[in-house]
Amino acid sequence: MNIPLISIIIPFYNERNRLADLLRSVNRLEASGFSYEVIFVNNNSSDEYLSEFSSYPRVRLVDAIGKASSYFARNCGAKHAFGKYLLFIDADVIPSATILECYRAYISNQPEGVHAVFAGDILPYHQESSHADISLFLAYAESRKILNQKSAATGWAFRPFAQTANCLMSLADFVSVGGFNENMTSGGDSEICWRLAQAHPNFQVVHCVDAYVRHIHRDDSISFAKQFTKYGRGRSEQILESEFFAENMKRQSHDNESSAILLDKILQQGISVGIDKEFLFLVIDYAKEMFFQTGYLRGLLRHASINPDLDYAELHKTLLKLCQNSGLLGQSSDKQP
Repeated sequence: MNIPLISIIIPFYNERNRLADLLRSVNRLEASGFSYEVIFVNNNSSDEYLSEFSSYPRVRLVDAIGKASSYFARNCGAKHAFGKYLLFIDADVIPSATILECYRAYISNQPEGVHAVFAGDILPYHQESSHADISLFLAYAESRKILNQKSAATGWAFRPFAQTANCLMSLADFVSVGGFNENMTSGGDSEICWRLAQAHPNFQVVHCVDAYVRHIHRDDSISFAKQFTKYGRGRSEQILESEFFAENMKRQSHDNESSAILLDKILQQGISVGIDKEFLFLVIDYAKEMFFQTGYLRGLLRHASINPDLDYAELHKTLLKLCQNSGLLGQSSDKQP
């Protein structure tokens, strides 16, 4: 067997409408002079379309059915990988044809003995629509740079990390910290990078601009709400699971004050252009819910910090229930990874 340099690991859950394009794209990747493999990880999907994978000789299909978790699925994929490096991408992206060649160049330029995670760019994907015809939510994601790898790699969230929509690391480094934390709903990409930073003092995150994927953003309100509900759940899990992130929360005591100032600007502008007051009341309703939930969350965490006998498993359940029941965040399902 020709040992691959890179193993591409892609977890998925019922992504039939997107997998066809993704399968074709990973089967056509350019990799001059070295081999690669592609491992799709089925995380409890239905089996009605899984036979389609057999048409692609580079692709292997493995199952991760013990737990509904994308991080569990990624860990399962890594256990089946033969490559020296693991490239994690999501099922809702399309990689550029030259992504592997670009990553190989970054690997070759990495100094000997330096531990690194490589963060490839994540660009928007508009499918067949013209830029002018994209939905409001797609336009919002592009305007606000949702999944901005540059920001992640430069440390906006306490410490630099690479988002798993496009993230490459050595198998040896991955194994050295025990892989992803399977208890997390979201935020496991930052958490593993922070553990790597603790384990290896010379660790760094390398932003790889030209090793990019194109991400298919959510284009409707329901999927948009699910996305950010999941991110919110992940944030509460980060605080409980990561000592690094809990330390950083102390620096964010003025977040609500900044949000209040922004809210005031929005309301004043709305009044100046004649927006109906009842609509502005709805804006205040959402802000009120956000402030309330933030205070409640901080109270729970403060209680946890001063009460050594607190049942952390129960606190974890409380936080997840809080996110699910919040009128602001909407309902979420534990059945999806």
